[in-house]
Amino acid sequence: VLIYGVLFLFFFFICYPLSAASKVLERRWAQT
Repeated sequence: VLIYGVLFLFFFFICYPLSAASKVLERRWAQT
């Protein structure tokens, strides 16, 4: 069970910044 918790946090810390970065990039591309 502990392993699943670690994997969950691992994917969360990777996917969350990627989703935030994609929103910023979309705004930047929309402005150009």
